[in-house]
Amino acid sequence: MDGNGDIYVTGFASSTVDFDPGPAVRNLTSAGGRDGFVWKLDPDGNYQRIRQMGGTSDDEGKAIAVDGGNGTISVTG
Repeated sequence: MDGNGDIYVTGFASSTVDFDPGPAVRNLTSAGGRDGFVWKLDPDGNYQRIRQMGGTSDDEGKAIAVDGGNGTISVTG
């Protein structure tokens, strides 16, 4: 979580996935077998944004850290 209470999640997805938990649709389609992502939700769990990482090989987000002071996000995979 960041200083505003926003939630950040990392992981991986394959095929096409809808990352918007509400009635809207925000699909990402993997470029390869698996693509990593960073997903941001507000403190109430509402979709804010999604960023995809990866190419045609398997890519995964394994861990995430958020600096609450300046908003820097670090991801390992």
